[in-house]
Amino acid sequence: MTMDVTAVICYQLGTAKMLDVCLASLVRHTPASLLRVLLVYRDEGLAFDADGCVAQAREHFEVELRPVAFRGPDSGSRVHGRLLDAVASTVLTPYVLTLDSDCFPVADDWLEGLLGLLDDTTKVVGILHPWAPPPPWIAEKSMELRIRSQHCWWNTHVACQLLERAWLTELAVPYNGGDDTGLLVPLETRHREKLVKGYRPTLCPRPDGDFDAEFNRDVCVVYGDAVYHHGGYSRKTVHGDRDVMKEPFDWARERLFEECGAEFLLEPDNCYRYVFDREESVAADKMERIFGLGPR
Repeated sequence: MTMDVTAVICYQLGTAKMLDVCLASLVRHTPASLLRVLLVYRDEGLAFDADGCVAQAREHFEVELRPVAFRGPDSGSRVHGRLLDAVASTVLTPYVLTLDSDCFPVADDWLEGLLGLLDDTTKVVGILHPWAPPPPWIAEKSMELRIRSQHCWWNTHVACQLLERAWLTELAVPYNGGDDTGLLVPLETRHREKLVKGYRPTLCPRPDGDFDAEFNRDVCVVYGDAVYHHGGYSRKTVHGDRDVMKEPFDWARERLFEECGAEFLLEPDNCYRYVFDREESVAADKMERIFGLGPR
């Protein structure tokens, strides 16, 4: 295989520390012949601030920088979606991989494994949203059903979402549409009676204190023992978004930067492996936080 995949990474100026970890992890675990990197960021007239980590990645991969200028008050996920929509149609490789800058591999063959899931019926693969699908008794047209039917492992997360460029063109849906960035891609794929598959969550760091790690599906989660997602790093670093699960996992976040990777979480002494034995309680906790009732 020769540069079959373009990883489209949306970068927020001011988060070079995490981008360095992401690119270094890609170099360690991905064949140079398989992947090219398209690094996209909003052109706000500021100097690009990640030249060092990009230079190191270019020793292994083809890396293109693509500033995108657009007007409007959009922030957060809507900027993410607009950046993806600005560049996804320009990808020339057979496959398009959207990859958050705080999402990266922790094991070899992570990308080959995802490519191996694609076939005539499976059209979208990646990391899957880490919550169980809603039970049948939830009221139709309720907000809870709307959220839980999308934020569940029926659907891939845009943080690591892979599909054929031809299928993306055929779908003709925007990344910036729907209730959250990238959700229309798996939704429309399933509506067309095609399959969505991928890596489900397998572990997260062992928490400090008495926090029940079974309820953490938001931060420092490893999927399929292959891909790590930090969770909201740009929002929390640049925009100061609240982090209700910060303290139990601070040790892992610090070690991540010390080691420039998250492979240490695969060691049994460092991780909690999900049991999935209380999914309705986990979902209720998520709903409470979404609807502003605070942390569990």
